[in-house]
Amino acid sequence: FSFNDVRLGDMDIKGQWDIEEEGIQLEADIKEEEVAQTLVKGYIYPLAPKSGLNLTFDAKNINVGFIEYYTQDILSLDGRASGLFNFYGPFSALNMEAKPYVDGTLNIHVLNTGFHVKDTLHMTTDGIQFNQIAITDVEGNKGEVNGNLFYQHFRDLTYDFNVMSNNMLVMNTQESKDTPFYGRIYASGNTQILGGGEEGVNINVAMTTNRNTSFTYSLGSVASATSREFIQFNDITPQRIPLDSLNVFNYGENVKSELESSTDIHLNLQMDITPDAQIKIMIDPLADDYISGKGQGNIRTEFYNKGDVKLFGNYTIQQGVYKFSIQEVIRKNFVIREGGTINFNGDPLNANVDVLAAHTVNSVSLNDLIPNAQSLFGQNYIKVNCLMHLSGALYHPTFRLNLELPNEQSEVETIVRNYINTEEEMNLQFLYLLSIGKFYTQDRMDNQQNSDVMSSVLSSTLSGQLNNMLSHIVDNSNWTIGTNLSTGTKGWTEVEVEGVLSGQLLNNRLLINGNFGYRDNPMTNTNFVGDFEAEWLVNRSGDIRLRAYNKTNDQYYIRSNYNTQGVGIIFRKDFNKWRDLFFWRNRIKKQNTNQQDTEEIVE
Repeated sequence: FSFNDVRLGDMDIKGQWDIEEEGIQLEADIKEEEVAQTLVKGYIYPLAPKSGLNLTFDAKNINVGFIEYYTQDILSLDGRASGLFNFYGPFSALNMEAKPYVDGTLNIHVLNTGFHVKDTLHMTTDGIQFNQIAITDVEGNKGEVNGNLFYQHFRDLTYDFNVMSNNMLVMNTQESKDTPFYGRIYASGNTQILGGGEEGVNINVAMTTNRNTSFTYSLGSVASATSREFIQFNDITPQRIPLDSLNVFNYGENVKSELESSTDIHLNLQMDITPDAQIKIMIDPLADDYISGKGQGNIRTEFYNKGDVKLFGNYTIQQGVYKFSIQEVIRKNFVIREGGTINFNGDPLNANVDVLAAHTVNSVSLNDLIPNAQSLFGQNYIKVNCLMHLSGALYHPTFRLNLELPNEQSEVETIVRNYINTEEEMNLQFLYLLSIGKFYTQDRMDNQQNSDVMSSVLSSTLSGQLNNMLSHIVDNSNWTIGTNLSTGTKGWTEVEVEGVLSGQLLNNRLLINGNFGYRDNPMTNTNFVGDFEAEWLVNRSGDIRLRAYNKTNDQYYIRSNYNTQGVGIIFRKDFNKWRDLFFWRNRIKKQNTNQQDTEEIVE
């Protein structure tokens, strides 16, 4: 025996004609192996004008999949229910009343999330009521559903649901060519789903992100964002012909034609983004160029399945990575400096970006840029940060390139600036450092130098390919792993192998950044490279931090130790007025105000 194409079990049925009732008196026993049993009693009235039925189902662990017929465009139900179901009325206007206890899973299609329901549903002639229904996600986080699925005789369906979540998995969508955004969002807040019929589906989300959240927006998918028919929903009333017969359970082929047109979907996503969430913006999906980071902001997304995607709000990056590539040859990870911003004002392609990112090149020979650098400065190899400032439109940003010598004295940097004194020269040196890890000089003409350059190009290309492979293998938003393989002035006989590691531990309170590796260079203090930095967020907002670091010394002529260690404390306070900076005064003032309010209440 099946109902709405859902098998309920094997049925033993007895029926006899009741002259007084002018109907078939029915008794049935439906058994689904040893899982469920349902006893059915009542009457079926096949003759006009009384044509209809009045049946009572006493169900134990009945399959609730038959309800999905009425909710399939919004959500699906999978599970078991127990209770009394009263199914009655004329064949053209059937009704059902019940209060089943449901133990099953409720899946919201548009968010691709599943919630476990273990509570009592209220089914009336007007629809299905969800009154403070307790739910849990796949990881056991708790929430609550309230709302109604309205209908009249199982027609003219409308709905209004409100989902309250507390650190729940509220969205779990995968990458698709049809939608520009996807991700796995853990959040606390409200989700409202309402609509029906020609009104379409309206989804309003107001959430604060929690840890383990990862959200990706792809600029390359905007053009095709309207092609997918996300939800298909139809009013089945016009196509459905009431039948005064027992064939009322056989909906036939009408269902297939009723689900072929798509409905309008409006998604309004208001997210209060915290540093717990990993946000990624794919600038070029084909080249796998992206900006990924953690920070703070308030972003509002408006998505219409037959129109445009709009983003509004500001996002400030606290830490992140800009993955940059040029023609599949250069692939480098740039560490984004704290304070970078992305401002959305509607069209995602016209978002304004202001980000400063750095890529570090270790052991760069000054002799390639400055003749006799060894005799002038007492050293040859230095550390260089390649700085990239992105500004303007996110889809086509303006790049300003620069170089930074983090461990050198101002005199050394001044002389380097004298050699790199034009924008064209800066751009050339920047790209040369990225591609082969060396400064460019005009007299690279002999065969040995050309061979060294080729070795550097090969090592840089190999390093980029390894980084690309690692980014796909280590698919974890909390960790970034990369490599840096470079050669010195003597080619493969002077090699530096380095691993780059950054990540978060202990609920994202411990931030780790490190470079570990080996270099075969007789001009340095030690062959081991071990630069390490760790920060502990004392409070959740990160205003107070403890910091410890270890850095390898290349300046052996002024420092006798191989490494430099240090610890410190960082305090950060954002303020608009000077008095906002003195937070303890505000706290005292608030305490005094509360004390005065208390005294007034006592009086």
